Amino acid sequence: MDQLAKLKKYSSIPISGIYFIFDYDNQLIYIGKSINVHARIISHEIKKESINYYNIIEIKECHLDEMEKYYIHKYNPKYNKHHNHKIKHPKIKEIIEKRGRKMTWVADQLNIKYSTLMSYINEFRTMPTEVNNAIIDLINK
Repeated sequence: MDQLAKLKKYSSIPISGIYFIFDYDNQLIYIGKSINVHARIISHEIKKESINYYNIIEIKECHLDEMEKYYIHKYNPKYNKHHNHKIKHPKIKEIIEKRGRKMTWVADQLNIKYSTLMSYINEFRTMPTEVNNAIIDLINK
């Protein structure tokens, strides 16, 4: 099924989340948020023929703004340039602590050392995707 047909098929099912659009060179070109990601991608001003594929992370609506800013800052896609000077990197640590949790709790939940987690958070080491996704799942609980 091509991407446009897939988008149309699922656009009637509202999924709140962050979407990542990739071009035919498999480069991430845009990150966005929506309470209905499939419908939003269909209506996007990025030319449909430049979209090779997209990925979605389902996120509760109340966390969309902060997580979109986080991913834009982290990956810096070329069509999100207008965000570069307007946002400060929302630290995962701050997001977790706003929800009344400690980073030691997060490390325990992920079954990793606290020092390893903090090296990811402080961007001394590249955070593996599975750790990043697990943190997002914890944030969304």
